[in-house]
Amino acid sequence: MKAFLMVFTGLLCLLLCAGCTSPGPGNVTPAVTPTVTVTPAPGTFPLVLSGTGTMEKNITLPASQLFVVRMDCPGDAFVPFFADITSKDLYQVLTSSTGPYNSSQAFSTVNAGEYTLRIIGFGDWTASITRPEKDDSVSLPLTLQGMGDTTTSLIRIREGNHTLKYNVIAPGGFGMNFYNESGGLIFDPTGQRLEGLFIDDPCAPGVGTKEVLIPETGYYLIDIRTNGFWDLTLG
Repeated sequence: MKAFLMVFTGLLCLLLCAGCTSPGPGNVTPAVTPTVTVTPAPGTFPLVLSGTGTMEKNITLPASQLFVVRMDCPGDAFVPFFADITSKDLYQVLTSSTGPYNSSQAFSTVNAGEYTLRIIGFGDWTASITRPEKDDSVSLPLTLQGMGDTTTSLIRIREGNHTLKYNVIAPGGFGMNFYNESGGLIFDPTGQRLEGLFIDDPCAPGVGTKEVLIPETGYYLIDIRTNGFWDLTLG
């Protein structure tokens, strides 16, 4: 009898202990999903990212490189679409528009390390990061016409001053950058970035000319950021 009581007591203790270690319904702690950091192997581009709504993606990129990111978001006609990229050495707005988005913007890295691509949109989106390609079939004078954001391929331009003729209808502002193939920004002869063409004064006249100083013969990318219409000729 004494042995039976000892066995019964032992089984009861085991059952009680088992009950203490099993969480009850409704008390389960949800798992925390960390932000995924994507590190491409050397030379493996494009790097394709995807998400839904507002999300951040961490990516590891090399130093002093020029990249183009193409973003596609069906969105909604009245919902903003915004994207930027940041690191400890960089903050750059890629786009700030409204409605569906399907276009590209350029950015350059400063140091090797982690960069965060943030997208604020509606619905599913994709972002493809790649290095721009050279296009030797393009020569000056070069005429570009379109609406909204865009980037060109890397175009060979000779050293010296070049005239940029523009006709822009962009009530929300117009920004333009020239990048060399290493990601360096090109300045006009007055020492100002071409981005200042309209971006700070949306009511400025939309027709005129501007000098572009190319410091050395090489390959350059033209990056345009605007919600308006544009007609440009670089001679």
